[in-house]
Amino acid sequence: TTKTNKTMAPLSLKLNDADLSPPCLIEGKHPVVIDKAEVIPSGSGKGSFLYIGCKTLEPTQSDKGKTLNAGFPVATRLMLPLPGTEFGEGEYKDSYTRQLGLFMLAVANLKNTEENKAQLPEFNEDYILSLPTVTLIANVKNETSDDYGKQSVIKSFMPVG
Repeated sequence: TTKTNKTMAPLSLKLNDADLSPPCLIEGKHPVVIDKAEVIPSGSGKGSFLYIGCKTLEPTQSDKGKTLNAGFPVATRLMLPLPGTEFGEGEYKDSYTRQLGLFMLAVANLKNTEENKAQLPEFNEDYILSLPTVTLIANVKNETSDDYGKQSVIKSFMPVG
């Protein structure tokens, strides 16, 4: 004989209308700390990008109105304009150079001026290794892709001060 639980209602769940999308940050500016920074080959294998993984520093709201605790992950990728690659020689080289330069200014907590650009260090392996624990302001947007569905993505960084 089998024992049944008399207090349990008949089990019949329909999840067709359930929201299965992951939580996303409310769009806007969020203080974050860089958690991970690494160079990764591009999907085409013809270049590389800098992956920057961050975590929020404060509790914030999701795009659905729920509270998200500090530590919510959000990331971006910056194409590296490396000489000899399509990203360092192609038509978007100046855009990639600009994005990387603005990121470096934000990391240094500097505004975009000629004097401040002159102070930027060389972008190299030591620089990348120094990025975790840096605090920045991330401008977050929510995007939808075929591969990942809806997700929060960092579109740009600003200095904290």
